[in-house]
Amino acid sequence: MDVRCTDKLHLVAVHQLAQGRIEINPNDGLDIGLMQTEEPVRIYAGKGFDPSALAAAESFDGIVVQRNECALGTLKLSAKTCADIGSPDRVRLHLLPGSGATKLIISPA
Repeated sequence: MDVRCTDKLHLVAVHQLAQGRIEINPNDGLDIGLMQTEEPVRIYAGKGFDPSALAAAESFDGIVVQRNECALGTLKLSAKTCADIGSPDRVRLHLLPGSGATKLIISPA
């Protein structure tokens, strides 16, 4: 399985972001192989990194947006999603490309 992951990212809760919108710096996106400004994904948030458990895990559709305005090493999420995953200080993104929707796991770091 081709899994790519970011370094630890500082988590920032943003009240104005929609639940499925994730904003990162393009350099952090490059770490996980994102080449487009916006990438639709299936998001699995907050349960740790276990690809074998994804079939039973809760998830939702979302989009990763790469923005130069987002500081390097920072992940911006909606305040609701941050609360749902326990608002850890740092997280990692794990990207699992494959058939169908690209899967993105957000795990506490």
